[in-house]
Amino acid sequence: FIIYILTLLIKKKENFLFFSSGSTFSGNPKYLYLYLSNDLNLKCYWITSNREIISYLRSNNLKVAHRWSVKGIYLTIISKYFFLSSSINNICEYYVSKKTKVINLWHGTPIKKIFNDEKKNDEKFVKNLNKFLEGFNYFNTGSKNLIKLFEKSLNRKDIKIYSLGMPSNDILYKSKKDIKFSEEISIKIKKQFSIPLNKKIILYCPTHRDNINDYNLNILNKFLDKILLFAKKNGFVLINKFHLLRPPKINPRISNDKDFIDVTYYPDIQEFLIASNLLITDYSSVVFDFSILEKLYILFHYDIKKYSIRREFYYNWDMFPTKIAYEIDDLIKYLENKNFFDNEKNKSFLNYFNDKDLSCMRIYKEILLGKSID
Repeated sequence: FIIYILTLLIKKKENFLFFSSGSTFSGNPKYLYLYLSNDLNLKCYWITSNREIISYLRSNNLKVAHRWSVKGIYLTIISKYFFLSSSINNICEYYVSKKTKVINLWHGTPIKKIFNDEKKNDEKFVKNLNKFLEGFNYFNTGSKNLIKLFEKSLNRKDIKIYSLGMPSNDILYKSKKDIKFSEEISIKIKKQFSIPLNKKIILYCPTHRDNINDYNLNILNKFLDKILLFAKKNGFVLINKFHLLRPPKINPRISNDKDFIDVTYYPDIQEFLIASNLLITDYSSVVFDFSILEKLYILFHYDIKKYSIRREFYYNWDMFPTKIAYEIDDLIKYLENKNFFDNEKNKSFLNYFNDKDLSCMRIYKEILLGKSID
């Protein structure tokens, strides 16, 4: 009640901005926060309850606040803009003034149907979804071609949809244009994880499963076993990044191998995308980001029949510019034959799902300055 009264009495400050990705320092809010923090006219604060993140940001002279501190609560009251990638609860769980512009930057282009397009329609799901959607009044997507998809999925006339690109993809566009920058990122990752500089990298990055029992550990371990053997024979190491939600426990013989590097709990994926030579994924939106780099990727759908019982997809798989393997041996054959990827088709693919680079600048001009960029 006190916070509600204060929001009515205290005027919003146009140059105060709040950012959050929940318990991690990652994603679109991270990259927009770092970009806008360079503007001395803006007061950009990262809000979190993670004390390691607070310590890290303070050590880098960046503004940060604990979400339950007096300072954090006061800043939520006076800040004109909130930028987040999921629920408003990542910033605060109390009343938010209607004068606050809450912009959901989301965390990627969906392959799987989301929000009102999902199969679920039970009372609890609908109630939680409506509460979630009431938490923001602006939504950003990576391409104008996705606006209609999100209009239908959000199904809220009170949410304005922008197509200003993904801030986290600015670094991918930069690395594609600047070979030196790309090499610096690659060397940084290899040194950080003790990878020989002459080694190439395979990145395995599957989407999350709704239930830990949805993983077929028998097939998953066989896959990791065989792809690790392929990596060793062909001068690669295998970097594994399961989704932070419900990562499975794999065979210790694999996880302890010197050429297997697990980065599941590493908060950011963008630098791994830049450092990798080949991506293997399944139904993850990471494929849309990785396509920007115009490097090899392939889809491994060993459990699509089971997975699609719970989740539906927006797209036909034949639109993807790469092979889809359903069996482990077929995946290895595609990789060995080296004829699984069509980069000309990929160029059209990436341009459809990603409007442009310089997303951070475009968001700054369109949302903060109110200048049309069309």
